[in-house]
Amino acid sequence: MFTGSKVITLLNFDDTLTRQEELRRFPYELIELRDIKGTRLYCDQEALDQVAARLRKGKRGITFIGSGDFHYVSYLLAASIASPFTLILFDHHNDLHHAPQGVAISCGSWVARALELPTLQKAVIIGPRSVSLQGIAPHYLAKLVFLPGARVSMIR
Repeated sequence: MFTGSKVITLLNFDDTLTRQEELRRFPYELIELRDIKGTRLYCDQEALDQVAARLRKGKRGITFIGSGDFHYVSYLLAASIASPFTLILFDHHNDLHHAPQGVAISCGSWVARALELPTLQKAVIIGPRSVSLQGIAPHYLAKLVFLPGARVSMIR
């Protein structure tokens, strides 16, 4: 068993992680987020600000976000990195779309927003089913690397 300080952070949006006993056997910090309205898939600015404030209070290490409905939080985690870095994303989607009107960020737009971070040097997206650069600002193209997903079939 581990001793000392917290090793991982669990973001509790929907109890996805708190129900995993195997994960909770390690020392962890829990950041409670279930009470913030409007965080599933799409997030308005007020909710995003509340999530960001709670993240600032915690210690950062390995952070488990939970279900894919909240992976836009990766933007907030990336925004807290002070040194130049490369983002490596494994996803079937490129998450480079514009957020809908009235939405600050979504699961489909967070990488586009992350490209604006001055510390983000490259974004390597591994596995997208399709690569569409339509609507991507030309100055961001130099920051993007795509490794499209291959179709995998089962041998029976």
